[in-house]
Amino acid sequence: MVSRPELKEDTNYVNGLAASILFVVLAAVFLTASFGESAGFPRTRRSSRGSATR
Repeated sequence: MVSRPELKEDTNYVNGLAASILFVVLAAVFLTASFGESAGFPRTRRSSRGSATR
């Protein structure tokens, strides 16, 4: 018969704390980062008919 699973009592909280701090730092960097103007394909004129093929 299999015994019931139990939580470890001798856990190391440093790993969890370090992961939480890293998450907060990366979230702050992402939220405060300034992105330049987007660069992509130039806009093209489309016909008013809306035809996909020419």
